Amino acid sequence: MAERPWGYKDKRNTAIVRANFMAGHSYDKLGSYQEAIKWHKKAIEKGTLWAEERRKTNSIWAEPASYLESYIKKASLAIADIYHFDLENNNQAFKWYLKAANLGDISSMYSVGNGYALGKGTLKDYDKEIGWWMAATEYDHPSSQYNLGWTYANIASKKDLSKAKYWI
Repeated sequence: MAERPWGYKDKRNTAIVRANFMAGHSYDKLGSYQEAIKWHKKAIEKGTLWAEERRKTNSIWAEPASYLESYIKKASLAIADIYHFDLENNNQAFKWYLKAANLGDISSMYSVGNGYALGKGTLKDYDKEIGWWMAATEYDHPSSQYNLGWTYANIASKKDLSKAKYWI
């Protein structure tokens, strides 16, 4: 049997993670939400394992771990959206938005800020709300900018009209 070229295993693993993600996406579109969550979780589980493996080997021939991490982030966001929009489970939605936000997903940073602002899926916490919206504004997220301005204009404990004018 012929030997596989350098990087073959890495490309195969990335393809598997992508296929799991796409299967989850397809089940979501069909309305099979629990099946979608199952496949997205498989993508996260395998992607996390293989991304760690890549960091340890640090081969110049390997695809960067960031390829896998992009699918981990997308799958986490997809699970959060399913729980939020389709299954209306705020606790689970918040948990998965937080995971995606910690991986750098900008819209998830905004959603986590909203969770803290409204107390949906977590307790209200204005400091954390502001922190997550500030993180999203670093990427010019307009809704986060507006929400910061609104918070500084309307929440008594955070009232600061100069900051409100800056963000709105």
